[in-house]
Amino acid sequence: MRAKRAGYALAARALILVGAFIVVRMVLGSDAVRTTMEVQLAARLGQPVRIGAARAVLFPRVAVDLDDVAIGSPAAVRLGTVRMVTG
Repeated sequence: MRAKRAGYALAARALILVGAFIVVRMVLGSDAVRTTMEVQLAARLGQPVRIGAARAVLFPRVAVDLDDVAIGSPAAVRLGTVRMVTG
């Protein structure tokens, strides 16, 4: 009986982790995050910034990958991929 209960608890934890992973990827990869990052980077750099896509990376460290980054108008700097890593 205890083994069965422990199995259910382990399955519930795994399900919660998978759900959290999916939610975090959806939130960090949304257009709202990409647009917010464009505005913040433009304010810091004093140049317009365009980000083609943003996506979350959770392993091995939490990060956000920015693809097709262009800085300036016309784009004076073009970057294929930029990875912003926490801590």
